[in-house]
Amino acid sequence: MKPSKMTKQNLQCLTLLAEIGQTAEKLAAEGGVEFAVAILKKENQNATVIPEEDDYYQINLASNEQELEKKENALESIKTSDLVEQKSIAANAVDLLGQMIKDSATAQKLLNPEALKEVLQTLQANAGDKDIAEKTLLILNKAVQDPKLAKAIEENNGVNTVFCALNQHPTDSKIIELSG
Repeated sequence: MKPSKMTKQNLQCLTLLAEIGQTAEKLAAEGGVEFAVAILKKENQNATVIPEEDDYYQINLASNEQELEKKENALESIKTSDLVEQKSIAANAVDLLGQMIKDSATAQKLLNPEALKEVLQTLQANAGDKDIAEKTLLILNKAVQDPKLAKAIEENNGVNTVFCALNQHPTDSKIIELSG
């Protein structure tokens, strides 16, 4: 099933709140990291499931051109009038997680091997998405400073996953820098 508009809005609101330093700490203390990781886990599971036909809108190929044009215009007006930024749930969850993980000390305190596994799976599934790649690599850079978290990254095939993202963006200086 596709994510709801409400879910995206909630994630975006939490991300905006997390931009305020003390609020980010409070969100993390109240389970914000676990929430973001749970969203990533659900998205990672959904990425491996073959969607059923009923889950997606289908265009009747027998429709004439005018009907298709009407549908396209209606869809475009919905997209442009939508107040929610057109980002995936995974991108919004990574944004939220990134706002709460401000530095390596915070990463050490808030992240665990299971959370890093989900971050790595998200990077692997979305390596072509520059925004997700940058933000997950930034989280991983903060986490790798802690030997326990570095070991978890290594055990979850983190090096290959980072190289996968790097291969998708070989000329992007920020991704090159974050790839270490």
